[in-house]
Amino acid sequence: MIPRVAKSGRSFKGAGLYYLHDKGARTSDRVAFTETVNLPTNDADRGIAHMIDTATHAHLLKQQAGITGGRPLQAPVYCYSLAWHPSEAPTKAEQLEAVQATLKRLGVSDRQAVIIGHNDTDHTHVHVMVNRVCPYTCKASTMSNDRLILSDCAYDFREH
Repeated sequence: MIPRVAKSGRSFKGAGLYYLHDKGARTSDRVAFTETVNLPTNDADRGIAHMIDTATHAHLLKQQAGITGGRPLQAPVYCYSLAWHPSEAPTKAEQLEAVQATLKRLGVSDRQAVIIGHNDTDHTHVHVMVNRVCPYTCKASTMSNDRLILSDCAYDFREH
C-alpha cells in the first residue's frame, strides 16, 4: 500500500467533483464504489453536503457547545489516497479496512469522511476526503506528521 497526501483545500464541492467524476466530464465511470464515515447518509454527494455544512457552521456549533476561542479554519478539506501495486488486488473490504486503520492512526476516526474507490488505472486505489472539523467538538484536527504516520501505517499493513 502506498499512501499519498493531497494538498489541503477549502472546497469539499471541488474535491467531490474531482473524485466522484471522470476527469473533465460529468460521468462517473471510474468510480468503483463510495462509502461514508460518520455521516447520516451513505450517499457520497449528500455526505459532502453535510461536510460543507459542518465546516461552514463550525463557529455556530462551537458557540452552542459552549466552546470559546479559536480562529476559523481556512482549509477544512484533507484528502489522501491509498494505492496498491498492480500485482495486488485487495477486495473492497480490505481497502476499507486499510482506510479505517489510517483514519485511526491519523487521529481522525471521529471525523466525517467520504471514501471513493477508483478503477481507472492498472492499480487499485482509494481516495479519502476528510472533514478536519470534528462534528461533535468543532475543533480542527492537526495533520502534522501525516505523511510519516501514513508511511508507518502502510509498512504495518504490508505485514498484515
